[in-house]
Amino acid sequence: MKLVYMDGAENTFIIVDCLNERSSFRKAPNAPEDRAEWTRSLCLKVPGFLPDGVVFLEPQTTGLLPLNQAQFVWDFYNADGSNSEFCGNAARCAAAYYQQRVQAISKIIFQTRAGVCEAEVFADPGGSPQLKQVRVRMPRAAETPILLAAAEAEGHEAYFVDSGVPHIVVPGAADVVLAKKLRPPTLKRPRGANVTFVEKIPPESKGFLARFSAVSFERGVEGFTRACGTGAVAAGLYLSKIRNEVGILGLQMPGGLLLVDIQDSGQVFLQGPTRLHFQLELQ
Repeated sequence: MKLVYMDGAENTFIIVDCLNERSSFRKAPNAPEDRAEWTRSLCLKVPGFLPDGVVFLEPQTTGLLPLNQAQFVWDFYNADGSNSEFCGNAARCAAAYYQQRVQAISKIIFQTRAGVCEAEVFADPGGSPQLKQVRVRMPRAAETPILLAAAEAEGHEAYFVDSGVPHIVVPGAADVVLAKKLRPPTLKRPRGANVTFVEKIPPESKGFLARFSAVSFERGVEGFTRACGTGAVAAGLYLSKIRNEVGILGLQMPGGLLLVDIQDSGQVFLQGPTRLHFQLELQ
């Protein structure tokens, strides 16, 4: 079975193409519980090989759009096998994969558990054919983050917002102890939440295109990742709705720069780099 390894701002994923009936990719597991176990085995049990998740691309048969209006339907699993509603960087990688390996079109529409996602794929300014810039319209409209009670937030300023998956946004530097306290499910947040820390980049820091830095502690990975697309959007919503920042917001994550564009209509766009690294074959 042939798989493709990609990253979106160094957030790493395996793409499993189940679109072609004649393809060997059809050997991939189909039942959700089998896919969950297969994902855990691939992401957590292969020494030195630690993808953040797996994306299965499947033909559209029914769903939110009339048939043939979506290029594919996706099924996304975090590294621990949990089935997540959405992932911004995985969405960008899935669109880049489709454009490079399936059909050379620049605009791609696909269905996720969080709703319909629209993507546009651009050539990367560096000129490498493996590098692409991908801009996606997030399936959720802009929400205003909700301030958590002090007791819920362990005495910190923190905001809850659903940016495709639930996030708690905390102004300030990354704090792994606090992240582990805020991440688990509660009665108000039965799905738990990713925890994203955001802070302003000092003016004396030259060379940054971003005005802010952000990092996310993610469900299903149970640690800080190199980048989180929905985390960048959650941080952008906090900056826009709570701190009244305007314009396209540049957020520097450990793995790269992500751009968040929150429009007056309520639509939210996420843009950043993707890279197709290599194909691997499982016997």
